[in-house]
Amino acid sequence: MEFRSGERESVGGERESVAGSQGARATRRSEGGGGIRSIEKGALILRCMRDAGGPLRLSDLARRAGMSRSMTHGYLVSLARAGLVEQDRDTGRYDLGEDALQLGLAALTRTDFMKVGRETLESLSVQTGETVVLSVWSEEGPVLVAKIDGRRPSIYEVRVGGVANLLVTATGLVFLAHKPAGGAAELIERARGRGLDGGFTAESLQATLAQIRRDGLATSRPTILPEASALAAPVFDHSGQMRAALTIIGPYGGLDTAGDGVNGAALREAARRLSRRLGAQTDDPSAAN
Repeated sequence: MEFRSGERESVGGERESVAGSQGARATRRSEGGGGIRSIEKGALILRCMRDAGGPLRLSDLARRAGMSRSMTHGYLVSLARAGLVEQDRDTGRYDLGEDALQLGLAALTRTDFMKVGRETLESLSVQTGETVVLSVWSEEGPVLVAKIDGRRPSIYEVRVGGVANLLVTATGLVFLAHKPAGGAAELIERARGRGLDGGFTAESLQATLAQIRRDGLATSRPTILPEASALAAPVFDHSGQMRAALTIIGPYGGLDTAGDGVNGAALREAARRLSRRLGAQTDDPSAAN
C-alpha cells in the first residue's frame, strides 16, 4: 500500500498523519524530538484503561483514547500478546493484564517514600513560600518525618520527630478524618484528658471530620494555637489507605487557609501528585475514602 507524503501505516492498517494529533488527547512526544509513536499510543491506551477503574468495551476505549475502533483493536492485539492487556471471553471487555500488574508492583516496591515525599515538600515550599511538613501515623499519633522551612520564621516550633496533637492541629484532624472508626479512640481520650480537646463535643468532632473528608483539607484550631495557622491534606497509597499528611504552616492571620485559596489549591495538587506516586488510583485524594 502506498502512502502520501506525511503519512505512515499504523497498527490496524489505517493511515496516520505524522504531523497531526490523534483524538482529543495529544500523544506526548519524547523531549528529544525522537521516539516511537506507536509505543506512545500503546501507553495512552494503557493509561485510559488504568483511569477507567474497570473493564472497557472496545468502543469506549477507542473513544477515551481518541482513536478509531480498528486502530485501537490493533494496539490491543499487540498489548495482549505482551501480557499487558486481557480480554474477558464472556463480555468481550478489555482490562489490564497480569504483566501490567507486575510492572505496577515493581514500580511501587522501588518507590522511596521519603525521597518522593521530600521532593514534594520542596516543590510545595517553593510554590507557597511557607513552612511545609510531611507526617505519618504512629502508635502515638501523627509524627513529623520531614520539614522544609519557609521564607519567614515561624513562632510555632515544628521539629522532626514531634507528634502532632490530634484534636487541635490540621495534621491531627486530617488523619482522624481518614482513620477507621474507633481506630484512634484511645488517643482521642488521652488528648481530652490533657485538656487538648479542641473545644469539640463528640457530635461536633464527627461533623468536622465529615467536612474534612468532603473538602479534602483540614485547618488548625486557632482558639488553641492562636499564634499559628495550618492547612493539611491527606496522601493515599495504592491500597486506598491514608499513608501520610502534607501540611502548610504559617503565622495566624498571615496564612491563607481558605480551601479555594492559592495555598489550598497548591496543597491539593501536591497531595494528588504524591498519592499518584504511591500508586493511588484517584485524581482527587480526598475521594479515596
